[in-house]
Formats: sequence, C-alpha cells, structure tokens
Amino acid sequence: RIVTAAAIVSNGDVTLNGDNNILGIGTGYSVGVGTQTPAADAILELKSIDKFFIVTRMTTAQRDGVGSTTAGAIIFNTTDSKHQGYDGSTWNDFY
Repeated sequence: RIVTAAAIVSNGDVTLNGDNNILGIGTGYSVGVGTQTPAADAILELKSIDKFFIVTRMTTAQRDGVGSTTAGAIIFNTTDSKHQGYDGSTWNDFY
C-alpha cells in the first residue's frame, strides 16, 4: 500500500512515541525517501542521484555500550574503520 503521510496519520496507522523518538508505521506500507513511489515489495526505498546512505557510525566502545543488540544490526565502526554486522552473537567485519 502506498499512501500519503496525511492518510497514514488519519487512519491511525502511525504511532509516535515522543519520549523516545520512535516512529511506527503499520504493516503493509512501503516507505520512500527521495521517491513518492517506493517499490511495493520494499519496506523502505531510498533514492538519490547525489546523496549517499550512511549507516550509524560509532566507536567500538559505543557499540559495546548499547547493550542488547538485534541480529542483523549494521554499523560503521570508527575505531576499526570497518562496516560491521551483528549475527546474533558476534560483530563481524564486512571486509
């Protein structure tokens, strides 16, 4: 389903927790940044011809201080200058 932000809000399919800055969008939506027509089979589509997608950047100490981490998390480790992914038990370098 692709709809405008106003329609999502009026349908009650968006929740915003102001204390934690958490935005939740209901199941079945495709979200687009840089496009008003995200791919219907994408949960998130980012589109640009002059900007990059930058993942969270943090030091090893900051990464390890986060606490509980979900498998699939991705960061750029500024201590090691490496992209890293979490497999559910270990942080692994991408290259």
